Amino acid sequence: MIDEITYSHGKQVNVMGPAGSTILAASKLGKKVKLITKVGEDIPIEYVSQLNKIGIDLSDMIVKGVNTTRMILDVRGNDRKGHMEHFCEEIKPEDIKELPNAVMVAPVMGEITWSALQSIKADVMAVDPQGFVRAQWRAKDDSILLRRWIDEGILQRYSVFKSTEDELQSFSGYSDTLKALEKITENGPEVAVATRGEKGALLVTKENKRYKVPVSELKVKHDDMGAGDCFSAGFFCEYLDGMDPLWCASMGSSLASCILETVGPRIDTSLKEIRERAEDVFERIEKL
Repeated sequence: MIDEITYSHGKQVNVMGPAGSTILAASKLGKKVKLITKVGEDIPIEYVSQLNKIGIDLSDMIVKGVNTTRMILDVRGNDRKGHMEHFCEEIKPEDIKELPNAVMVAPVMGEITWSALQSIKADVMAVDPQGFVRAQWRAKDDSILLRRWIDEGILQRYSVFKSTEDELQSFSGYSDTLKALEKITENGPEVAVATRGEKGALLVTKENKRYKVPVSELKVKHDDMGAGDCFSAGFFCEYLDGMDPLWCASMGSSLASCILETVGPRIDTSLKEIRERAEDVFERIEKL
């Protein structure tokens, strides 16, 4: 996905979205990633080259005659506003092939068809349902309309669930975030997390243990994009290594802070410092 972002200091175009953020975070932690996505012929060639260098081949995912999904965002005010300028081709069941034993599903907005979603199977799976709950953009004020989404049959197949607090409350029908997370874990996932921006995250386990996860302190803030997706990727990478969910959330918080300290899709922080930040977060987690 291409993000075209207007900041107070000007505009910037990034190849980002959940896929880009996941690649950044996972590669920083030494994990190999396979993408299943679709992009248009307008995808920057330098981005394709960068992915090739880390073993990700986009050649079979470039769709002729269409543009890459492009999100236009304005982050100058307190509320992020935006709209979708282009949608690339849908991802269908025939595109879901040769999956690894661990899969993270993180759509942007409606690009994964229902039949494709049902065809995704792996030993361990995580989901951020943002792309399933975003019904449409409302043009008059550039806001997003959300729809209800708690599908018990689908959730049973996932071990990890992550959403933003605002989206979780909207699509679950619960104004209480902890109750909404409990509902999620009752329907399958071992752990459910709601990120809350500068307020950190809330985490609920299958055993109904509740925790408040603080943010990792920023040295400086240069960007507003990619933090949630980096949190998801950092969490899932550690989860796959058998780490405790609280440590997974700590690593997610650490990586989220790292991408906010750079402009565009980069993480410049060393792995040593990323782990030190995670240790600091871990020590400050509160049981609720």
